[in-house]
Parts: sequence; structure tokens; C-alpha cells
Amino acid sequence: METVIVRYGEIALKSEPVRRRFERRLIENIKLSLKGLDYKLRRERGRIFTDTRRPSAVIERLAKTPGIVSLSPSLRTNATIDSITSAVVREAKKILSPGMTFAIRTSRVGEHPFSSKDVNVSAGSAVLAEVKGVRVNLSTPKRKIFVDVRGRDAYVFTEIVYGVGGLPVGTQGSVVALFSGSLNSSVSSYLVMKRGCTLHPTFFDPRPHADGRA
Repeated sequence: METVIVRYGEIALKSEPVRRRFERRLIENIKLSLKGLDYKLRRERGRIFTDTRRPSAVIERLAKTPGIVSLSPSLRTNATIDSITSAVVREAKKILSPGMTFAIRTSRVGEHPFSSKDVNVSAGSAVLAEVKGVRVNLSTPKRKIFVDVRGRDAYVFTEIVYGVGGLPVGTQGSVVALFSGSLNSSVSSYLVMKRGCTLHPTFFDPRPHADGRA
């Protein structure tokens, strides 16, 4: 089972009561988006984690969900230097080949008996030893391997999939949107949803004055 890391942006800027309400709404929307899939949700310190055996399907759906900034399929492991290093090597073998350059990027939340630099050095050295023909390039690497250490857990990932951003639908009231068959009505309705509004589409039939294919 893999863990999909779900990140949000604007929600984190809100006051504590508003942030909690927006997070609850986002989780409700995520559950609606993932209906029919087997998964488990966890919320922790500005992140939502989705444990699933179908990470690609989860990401495909959530990337279209307003309020989500980005997602990453990740390998979850214990927050120890040895466990993190092993996980990084495992992921590195999937994406690196001789001649490629790489860099380790580590972030941490919480107290740990090691620093982010310690993780970078340990994991980077192990990758150099296990994957032949690769080199470290900290400024312009061909591939990046990310480590997100949070409390007792660590998440190793190599991919960031960007979402639509904005605010969760249902956090900013309701709006009636007029659909007239033009591109403008579709785009404007989508943009309103991105700002957190619940949309109530109303169809206007423009025939015979315009194309009625809408």
C-alpha cells in the first residue's frame, strides 16, 4: 500500500477555526471524489494522507478537486536514518540510471535526533553506493528525491502532481451559474468553483438566436 500526500495552500493561511472548517470540507470533498475506491484518510499538520493500493487512480481524481495544490505518491517508512535511507535507495533504483544526476531534498516537522542535512548525506551516500554511474548535483539535478519527515513517520517520493488549487467547494456559499452554450459560461463557472462556491447551473437555451448544442 502506498501513501498519497495531499497538499493544500490557501487553507493554511486562514485562522485556526476557519482552517479547521475548510479542512473538514476538503476531506468531505475528497471522500466524494474517491467514491468506489479502497483507501484510508489521515490528517496531520497541514497535510492529508491517503493510504491506497491504487495511487494513480487517487491522484487522477484528486488533481481535479478544488482546494488541492499538489499530490505525491510516496513510500511511507519509519522516521529513522536507516529506514529513510533504505526507502530512498529503493525509490532511487526506480528512477535513476547511469549518467544521471540527482539530489536529496529533506524537510522535517517535529523533533528528531538528526537534521535534514544528516538525512541528505546518509541517503545520498547510499544511493551513490547502490546505483552505479550516478552523480550528485545539488543545483541542477536531473532527478530529485524528496523526504518529508513528520513525527514518527517519513515519506519518500519523487513525483509532484499539481492540482487545481483554490478553495474547497462548499466553503464560500452558493452561486447560480447561467449556462448559455458559450465557452465563457463554462470557464467562469469553473473559476467560481475554484474559489469555493457551490455551483447551481441554470441552462439557458439560446435557440434560435445561437447554436443550441450546449
